[in-house]
Amino acid sequence: NFDYRAAEWFEYFTKHGRDPKRDDEEYGYLAAWASKIRREYWAKQRDKNHKGPMSQARTDKLKAWGFDFREPVKMNTTGERKSWEERFQELLEYKEQHGTVD
Repeated sequence: NFDYRAAEWFEYFTKHGRDPKRDDEEYGYLAAWASKIRREYWAKQRDKNHKGPMSQARTDKLKAWGFDFREPVKMNTTGERKSWEERFQELLEYKEQHGTVD
């Protein structure tokens, strides 16, 4: 349930000072939860009639706890998610142009 996961996220965030990573064997599920929350938040921002689970009270609670509602995964020009291959190609082009990926 939302309150339970939010409390778990807050405990992790308080202890580590950051969001959990998806590849964390113990807490990766919280990274997935945070991504879902961000998607719901932005869906509501784009469409006030969106019927998702992100109420203003939930948003306010997470903001008070320091939750970062940054926009999720970068989209391509048609508004679709970029594939791994597209993003990798961008990385290769960047490396060729700048000589590094740092």
